[in-house]
Amino acid sequence: MQPENSEIEYYKTLAQLAEERAREIRRIASLERAALEMRLLQQEPTIKAYAEEQERLMGDIERLRASSQHLKDNAQRLNVKLASTRAQLRALQKAQKTLGTSRAYRLANAYVQLATGQSLVARTLQLLRPAARALNQIRRALSSKL
Repeated sequence: MQPENSEIEYYKTLAQLAEERAREIRRIASLERAALEMRLLQQEPTIKAYAEEQERLMGDIERLRASSQHLKDNAQRLNVKLASTRAQLRALQKAQKTLGTSRAYRLANAYVQLATGQSLVARTLQLLRPAARALNQIRRALSSKL
């Protein structure tokens, strides 16, 4: 019966070693868990600060998106207004060109009549020209005596 006894002792010893090993592992795990919890407690303010900063940045991103959309809407509205203003400007330029052409035609016609002596003003100027020459001569004579 000795061999069985020694086998039992052998297995008991193995079981005790396994229990000691398991206790040691649990103790080490407990120490590591405590160290990890300590590190987490020490890093908690930093983690909270990062979380708050992330929330603030997310809020900033949302505000920037809203602002960007608002700017896009304003740009689109201004582009529509610019297109409308350009169309009005083209219409105004066309009207001014038409008016300018009409005025230029009337002025050219008046000049032709004046130059050819066909207008009343041209005939009056032809009559007054000799008198204007005489007055200029008198003015020159008087200014040279002074």
